Amino acid sequence: MTAFNERVDEAIGILGRLVAFTAATLLVVFLCGIALKPVFPAGVPPGLEGRVFIAVIVTFALVVAHVVVVALLERAEWQVTGFQVDGWRPLALAIGLIAGLAGVLLPGGILLSTGHIKVITGVPGPWFPFAASSLGVFAALAAMEELIFRGYFFGLLLDRWGPRAAIGCTTAGFALLHFFNPGATAWTLLGVGVAGFFLGMLRYATGSLAAAWLAHVAINWAQAAVFRIPVSGLHLQLPPGFHGEMQGPAWLTGGAWGLEGGVATAAALLLISLLLLGVRAPTVGTGRRR
Repeated sequence: MTAFNERVDEAIGILGRLVAFTAATLLVVFLCGIALKPVFPAGVPPGLEGRVFIAVIVTFALVVAHVVVVALLERAEWQVTGFQVDGWRPLALAIGLIAGLAGVLLPGGILLSTGHIKVITGVPGPWFPFAASSLGVFAALAAMEELIFRGYFFGLLLDRWGPRAAIGCTTAGFALLHFFNPGATAWTLLGVGVAGFFLGMLRYATGSLAAAWLAHVAINWAQAAVFRIPVSGLHLQLPPGFHGEMQGPAWLTGGAWGLEGGVATAAALLLISLLLLGVRAPTVGTGRRR
């Protein structure tokens, strides 16, 4: 009974902190809206997509909320957020970037070589402007999603209930977030869940939120800029030259959803997740903190 009461107390403590974190985030978003309205009467700066603008504002609000809750509730222990100094070490960042690229380039390369991705040629044109602009888009969107799922929320669960709870809950939330993407199905959400599991394992293994963010950006950017296919059901305006077209069963390739919705990429991400267990940072949470 004592153990049960402790669990209840922990759950209430986690919920209270998350409510405070969410309230701080919403307050900053509201204040940003008031401050930016006179500057951008149309609502969005010229030349910037609405979803990217929103992602930038929400990301800023999330960063401020992280600072507030760590200062007021976590006794300045930055490790709970993944922002701590050693989370920015070059090795952790390199692991994140390489793991993310490998998780897409390896299965994508195999599917391309076996004819499951067909290259459709078009009028030649510059590639770099699209590569640079799409990198900015994915960096903003990934930053928002990583701060939501693998920042303070992940750290709280990791410190109180351990890695299984942290990775499991954030994986489920990450998959459900993509339910609203075009063409989402139970199968594609399962694929996104595997990607969320991979990112959670990366956050746990390296102790670095930045590493998970780099991997997230790499996964999305490689699909769009290298293979030129949809990303999580989103069909981008692709540059001239060529684009990829999925051939064969959607369960294998991901079909119109993109590589992360198929078994090939899911298998690669799961394999990399297992390999990450061997590089677990010794300073990550253990689930014993109160």
